[in-house]
Amino acid sequence: MRAIITILAILVVSSVPAHAATCGAVPDTIILLDRSGSMQESIGFLQTKWSQATWAVNNLTAAFGGQLGFGLVMFPAWPGSSCQKGFLNVPPSASSAQAISTSMLTTFPDGNTPIGATLDNTRQYLLGKPASGPRYVILVTDGKETCGGNPVLSAQALLSAGIKTYVIGFGAGVDPGALNAIAAAGGTGAYEQANSSTQLNNALQAIAKKISCCGNGQIDPGEKCDTAIGGGAAGSCPTSCNDNNPCTSDSLGGGACNAACVYTPITKPQSGDGCCPPGANSGNDNDCPPGCGNGVLDPGEACDTAIAQGKPGACPQSCDDNDPCTADRMIGGGCTAQCQHANTCGKNCGDGKLDPGELCDRAIAAGQPGACPTQCDDGDRCTDDKLVGAGCALKCEHSPVASSKASDGCCAPNVSNRDDPDCPPPCGPDRTENCVDVCAGVSCPDQHYCKYGKCEPWNNNGAPPATATSEPTGGGASEISGGCACDSAGGSAPSGGLLVLAALAALLLLLSRRRRSGVRG
Repeated sequence: MRAIITILAILVVSSVPAHAATCGAVPDTIILLDRSGSMQESIGFLQTKWSQATWAVNNLTAAFGGQLGFGLVMFPAWPGSSCQKGFLNVPPSASSAQAISTSMLTTFPDGNTPIGATLDNTRQYLLGKPASGPRYVILVTDGKETCGGNPVLSAQALLSAGIKTYVIGFGAGVDPGALNAIAAAGGTGAYEQANSSTQLNNALQAIAKKISCCGNGQIDPGEKCDTAIGGGAAGSCPTSCNDNNPCTSDSLGGGACNAACVYTPITKPQSGDGCCPPGANSGNDNDCPPGCGNGVLDPGEACDTAIAQGKPGACPQSCDDNDPCTADRMIGGGCTAQCQHANTCGKNCGDGKLDPGELCDRAIAAGQPGACPTQCDDGDRCTDDKLVGAGCALKCEHSPVASSKASDGCCAPNVSNRDDPDCPPPCGPDRTENCVDVCAGVSCPDQHYCKYGKCEPWNNNGAPPATATSEPTGGGASEISGGCACDSAGGSAPSGGLLVLAALAALLLLLSRRRRSGVRG
């Protein structure tokens, strides 16, 4: 009896509960698909087990893409011999659904069923790849091992490596005892039986929910919604997609926690569908009002396409109201087009009170406690100011400027005037105020000195330059002041008057000493 095997290998630590382990990480997922000859047999409505299995796998990757990083292994190997163990056909990735679908389309059922050898090969691949999260294996088969392998020992080896093995039997020809033994050895208890494509699809998705975060009541990485959030609350998964707009074609895409509504605008005039698309008129679509496009707002029209933008009655071209708490979309078309704005910030946001969980409330007047910020400029040119969040979760973030640029008014730390003219100039012989000593704190290697903030070598005679103000220190550093006679930035230098007084005092002291000396003589 041939076997299908679908193995979803998801990188997991087996000792940690599935949701606690995988939430916040996207585990790798390898799908091992057995393409043995028995897969050509039909089941149900004359469809082969192969076609039904590939359909279920495609549904799985579509529903959980982004939440689980799917890869594909088909066995016996494609291309390969009848009992050749499977190898990786598609590397695991969160966006591999299309590649997996294409790979399955390029082959057909043939050969025997090397379950054990393929499980061993999968284990070797996973152990050779850096693990970014927990790991699992899901085995789906329509038969049993036919190539001399030992799937039970192979499942035990996977479990010893921290990789659990789930098992699904597909069709009436399976050996329940053998499949239960593999599941028990793989640490997942008993196998699941599927006797139709629908049952196989449901079994695969149920296992995927166990090893992903879908259904834990919160939006995790890779999810668009969560099936445990209900009641139309934010983050709940849609079950239908009728937006009551006759000018959109509505469909539900994805599945599980990736379900999302898709609204495709109708652009082609078609009488009787209730839509008057842009550019259509009563002449080519009887859904358009009789006067649409005549420049007049006739009865039954929401607008008229011939009325110029900005004028009363003009049809909207965009519905963005610049309100972060509304989802804006255009409904209708032609002379029935109008804007719709849906609140997305919760029922309490905008009630004028700072409710629990809110950082601000957009109905509180500007300047009052609890008002939402509209701009975040703190007046400090050395900070990057950003308004983050939306609705009643708006807040300001101020991060230090790492490196300033010329003319932005900011002098970043450890930057001198040599690199940024916004910084105060270095001390020099002709500077007595409004400057900083860029050599302060600079440590230079032996036989070097600091000059204007940079380490320069001594002269060729092995001595410091004439302008050096200090010999090398014990740590091998020396400095040159550059003739600085001023305080550091933010301080003040001696004024010109004080310098004159100091000079006169020194002169008087010298004259007094000379007089005393003359008297003694």
